[in-house]
Amino acid sequence: MNCANCGKEISGNAISEDGYSFCNTMCRYEWRKNGKPDPHKSARDRGVHQSAAQVDLDFHIEPLGFENRKMMVRPSYWHGPKLFLDSKELAQLKKKIFYKTREYVATSNFGKTVSIRLRRRHLDSIPILEIDGQRFPIGRPLRAW
Repeated sequence: MNCANCGKEISGNAISEDGYSFCNTMCRYEWRKNGKPDPHKSARDRGVHQSAAQVDLDFHIEPLGFENRKMMVRPSYWHGPKLFLDSKELAQLKKKIFYKTREYVATSNFGKTVSIRLRRRHLDSIPILEIDGQRFPIGRPLRAW
């Protein structure tokens, strides 16, 4: 059994309150002072009950030539996907109303200018990433059924 405040293993006598065990009265006092956790919510469930604003929906990728550059794709069903490199949004080359492919130009780690394409799949918000014709997996595609 571990202390609910400090996490130390409790041996011998334990002080308990509201179903939690503590190694000494000081740990119980600090636990009360910092605010008691919700007894209906376990430590495993806290991640499940996050709000939608706290969940990261970006796909972080490290394709060859862009290592350690923080490249990510932010999918969107209504507005189309956005591509970020070095935490800045890349500008799209041509913007069309009804598009299937978004094209970008970026400089790789080797100083070479490469073309990057985000190809949309029908009814899927996760695009296909192509860098100079080479495809890099972002996410698993939707299944037809």
